[in-house]
Amino acid sequence: MGVLVLLFALGTAAAPESPPLELLVDRRWPAAAGVRLGDTVRLRAVGGAWQPAVVVGIFERPADPSRLARNAFEVRLHLPDWEGLGGPPDAVDRVAVRVRAGADTAALRAWLETTAVGLRVVPTAAVAEASGATFRVIARFQRAIAAVALGAAGVFLACVLLLRVEARRHDWATLRLLGVRAGTLRRAVLLEALGVAAVGTVLGLAGGWGAVNLVNAYYARVYDTSVRFAVWTPAVAAQAALLGLGLGVLAGAWAAWRLGRLPPLRLGERG
Repeated sequence: MGVLVLLFALGTAAAPESPPLELLVDRRWPAAAGVRLGDTVRLRAVGGAWQPAVVVGIFERPADPSRLARNAFEVRLHLPDWEGLGGPPDAVDRVAVRVRAGADTAALRAWLETTAVGLRVVPTAAVAEASGATFRVIARFQRAIAAVALGAAGVFLACVLLLRVEARRHDWATLRLLGVRAGTLRRAVLLEALGVAAVGTVLGLAGGWGAVNLVNAYYARVYDTSVRFAVWTPAVAAQAALLGLGLGVLAGAWAAWRLGRLPPLRLGERG
């Protein structure tokens, strides 16, 4: 279709010989260029004639991550008006067809490809799969970072619990000599580990929720878009909570095992 040039029409311009086109502009135009509903602008394709157009509406761009790199200002016209701006008639590079739920898309695809030579019909799922390679790589990278972070957190929690057990060996030895069963002490260590893990999980969930909102607010301001760069869902929160509590139980079980395998007299020894 060519490059579209959009300019303001002067208020003293001559009356157009033909009715003006109807134009939709994306939400960023009013702030960037002062375009408002009812304004008359002039537009043309490169090499074409200027044509007047009236702004009849404002639309919000779809939340499409693939458009962020270009981040161009967009306008919309009726298809015949687009064609009239320039370029060969009855020719398009690509179109999108929306079908009803339950429609036989395979049969529709086969029929459409027989209507014109060289026409190729591609499902939107295939287009998304091809254009989402970069985002899949980023997702794998984020999962790797999460795995490393979880492993480091588990080791740190186990070390903290082990240090607490070692610091209280005299107390454990006294309790054992007084007749407290080893199983009772193990359960106490497990409950302590579970409590530490629960507090850490709550703090981590709160920090993650705040980070998600901060990231989305920052990049929404930078790109002026409704795309969500970070997502917080109940499923993600539940998974994080289960992993946090599970790591706490494993770390507590290890510390409790080290505590319970020593006889009471050995518990009072240092080192």
